[in-house]
Amino acid sequence: MEELGPEMCVFMASSKEKKRVFTSDRPPGIGSSRPLVKPAQSVPPPKAEEEGSVVISASQAKGPLVLQAKYIIAKNSEEAIALGQAAFVTLSDISPCSILLNIGDKHSRRLVFPYPIDGSKAKTRIARKSLCIEVNAPAASS
Repeated sequence: MEELGPEMCVFMASSKEKKRVFTSDRPPGIGSSRPLVKPAQSVPPPKAEEEGSVVISASQAKGPLVLQAKYIIAKNSEEAIALGQAAFVTLSDISPCSILLNIGDKHSRRLVFPYPIDGSKAKTRIARKSLCIEVNAPAASS
């Protein structure tokens, strides 16, 4: 009986070995009779920022990758009233990919990022009149 070596593998082949590796354009179990759906060439930008929505974006002008969460608060909501009354806005780390945005003592919103972030270096920008809060956080270093 064969034993597994230090790599813990039974057989290894390079993806360039055409005799041993077959690359399919279909997932397992999907026959050739079913048409393939072509992926979109580009993702259209969001049409309009709706109230109560969070938009996540990324930028890397100079230095590390920075992820931005833009939270648009709905008009006449309790959060909007609290923000208009100069409530404190604070951030709390929850997990490597999320931050808790606190507005005053009563309101909080979880902001989830697609990549791990360094929450200790996150910065906020608050626009009280336009009811918008931006959170900029650098991506966590690996």
